[in-house]
Amino acid sequence: MPLDNLEEPFEVFDLDGTLLGVFPRGQVHREGLLHRAVHVAVIDVDGALLAQQRSAHKDLCPGLWDVSLGEHLAPGETFHAAAVRGLAEELGLHNLALTPIGTPVRRHYREPGRHDFEEQMLFSCTCPSGVDIEADTDEVQATRWLSVSDLEIWVDAQPAAFTPWCRHHLPRLLAAQRSSDGC
Repeated sequence: MPLDNLEEPFEVFDLDGTLLGVFPRGQVHREGLLHRAVHVAVIDVDGALLAQQRSAHKDLCPGLWDVSLGEHLAPGETFHAAAVRGLAEELGLHNLALTPIGTPVRRHYREPGRHDFEEQMLFSCTCPSGVDIEADTDEVQATRWLSVSDLEIWVDAQPAAFTPWCRHHLPRLLAAQRSSDGC
């Protein structure tokens, strides 16, 4: 299926979480219908986070930097299953143990002609240092490994270079990292 296929099916929910049906991606993003997405922060054993630059051909936030993975859920898919699928499809990463960070949150993002209203789940996973990233160039323009604190400095210096989702998830990633470090 072509990237950003406006006919890609998304499950749509009401504010109580009741499934309303399946609608095409283009309609969902045009009308701001609540749908689900997952984000994953891939961190190597040395603590470096994999950031990805979204393809210039994406329908939302083209060319902006994001956490390692952002993936919409396919109909009937769980957050966890979408994360596993997305890691394999977009980054060529397999068999990584996912750790949820918090609970799903709802986020709005608007740009001319688009209104993204998502219930998002954030996961982290650890991968070996030096792992080969096989990025799908239809989805990912570039990748870069950097510490979470260096990412925070970069986001503070150039917030417009990052997706609103990355800017939202960064404090949660920093808190999770500090918690796992025993701080």
